[in-house]
Order: sequence, then C-alpha cells, then structure tokens
Amino acid sequence: MKKFIILSALVAALTLPACDFLEEVPRTSLVQENVYQDEASAYSALLGCYKTLFNLSHNSVLYAAHGASILHAYGKGPYLSWYNHTLYSMHSGNLTAYSKIFGSIAKVNTFIDGIEESGLPDDLVRTYVAEARFLRAWYYFTAVRFWGDVPYLLHQPGTIEEASVPRTPYQEVYRLMLEDLEFAEANMVSFEELGIEGRKDTRVCNYAATALKAKLWLQIACMMESPEDQWFDTSKEGRYPDFSACGIARDDVNAAYRKALDSAEDVIENGPYSLEPDYANLFRFNPGEHPEDYLSKERILVIAITPRLSSCTYSSWSLP
Repeated sequence: MKKFIILSALVAALTLPACDFLEEVPRTSLVQENVYQDEASAYSALLGCYKTLFNLSHNSVLYAAHGASILHAYGKGPYLSWYNHTLYSMHSGNLTAYSKIFGSIAKVNTFIDGIEESGLPDDLVRTYVAEARFLRAWYYFTAVRFWGDVPYLLHQPGTIEEASVPRTPYQEVYRLMLEDLEFAEANMVSFEELGIEGRKDTRVCNYAATALKAKLWLQIACMMESPEDQWFDTSKEGRYPDFSACGIARDDVNAAYRKALDSAEDVIENGPYSLEPDYANLFRFNPGEHPEDYLSKERILVIAITPRLSSCTYSSWSLP
C-alpha cells in the first residue's frame, strides 16, 4: 500500500502542468529572445563575433592565405592543391575555409541586425556596430582574396530565397569593405576609451580599422599596377581592376598608393602603438610584472592587419 501511494504521487507530479515560476530563461544563455535585452548580454554577443576571428587560424584557411610560403616543404598529398593553386570548388580544404569565413560573416550580420533593433542606448549600439562592421570587412577581405567575386551580405538571411544571392563583383566588394571601415574608423572607441578590460577581452580600438583600410588600399594598388598578373582573365567584361567606384580614377595607381600610405602613416604617427624593440617579448606572458602582456591577443591582431610594407618585411606592433 505504501509503495502504491508513493507511485501515485510520483505520477501525479509528472503529469501536472508546468508552473510558470519554473519557466526561466537564464540571462547568460545567448538565445535570440534575450541576447539583446541588456548590455551584458549584448557585450557577450560582441565578443562572440571576435572569437571567430581567432578560429580562422584553422589549417585550411592558413594554407589558402599563405600558399607556397607555408607549403614549400610539401609536394604531395592533399597539400599539393594548395601549393600549385589547382584547388577545385569541392576540395575539402576549400569547403572548410569557405564555411569558416562565411560562418563568421553570418555571426557578425546576425549581431548587427539584432543590436540595431535592441532599444539599447544609441551610443553603445553605434560603437558595437562599428566593431562588428570592422570584423565584417576583415572577413570579407579574406574571402575576396581567396575567391574573387563573393556574395556580399549586409544582413543575415531569414529564408532560403534571401540566401540565394548572386556573387558580388570583386570591385564592389572592395567598395563595401571600405564603406564598413570608414564607419568603423569614425565610431569605434579610442585606445584610451577601450581601457585595460576591453583590451583583455581582445577588442580593438579605432586604429585597427585604419590599419586594415591601409592594407585594402595597398591590395587595390597592387592589382591596378599589375592587371596582367591576376589569376583571372582581366580581358573579359567587368574583370579589369577598375576601382573608380572606390573614389579613384581608372588606372590611377599612384592615387591608390597615396591612400594606403596616408592610412599607414596615420597608424604609425598618431596611433597608440610602437614597435617592440625586443622580439622575444612578443611571446612573453608575465602579467604580474608586465600588465601589458594581457594585450597579447590584440598585439597578434594588430600584426595581422598592419599593412605589409614590402615583399619580405612585416612590421610587428606592440602596445605602450
């Protein structure tokens, strides 16, 4: 009899309707319904957009980015396609690189769409959107150099039809990237405003956008200077590296180089960075005696986006 009563009570408890007070969505759970309800959740979502930047260090992306310079020791196997530039569209490494890059773009666009409709303070929204647009430009800069024409999405598609968009001509991709970077440069916070906590969270200041803009202009100038060296047929309609839509006359290579130089000099002369005199310190992590070591991830990011000033020399930046 006692066992029957206990079993009956258990069945009754399991069949009772759910109580409203138990239906709680944790604030730390970044689901669409609550991610933009407060600043803390929105901040976590922003950091998630940065996280994918470091996830792009996957081998497939590195192989595509560096090609022969990183694969000179490999002459066979799956690396051969990367080495001799004979990748085909369904190559597993190509698919991995594509999915990682466009997955990152999707995350950024979802963030921008969500926070712009959040009702959070305008200044905060503008700052976060600026950082997200900087990241979107970085991801697309990687994509356009890999594949040329790529679909440029300003919003996260909600349906299959919205996702079925044609590839955007590469010249237009550069124009849109520069537009994102102009907005980012004007609205991202300064180094001082970012503070030590922001830098520890791997966020970057407005001069990151300036540095990336310099690199874009340098890439444009190189394409304009040597159209015959491009991997696609520039004699076909719409394929010639004409960047008039970006604000420079067709074939005015010097104008593109001047824009690259202006942005690079702005970073060097006015930015909050300085060259690290001891190369070994780039790999040091001793925040007890050197609090600046917390900024190692930002240092890596700045190195990644600082323009390559010659064919064999990179500038490595550290923070003051």
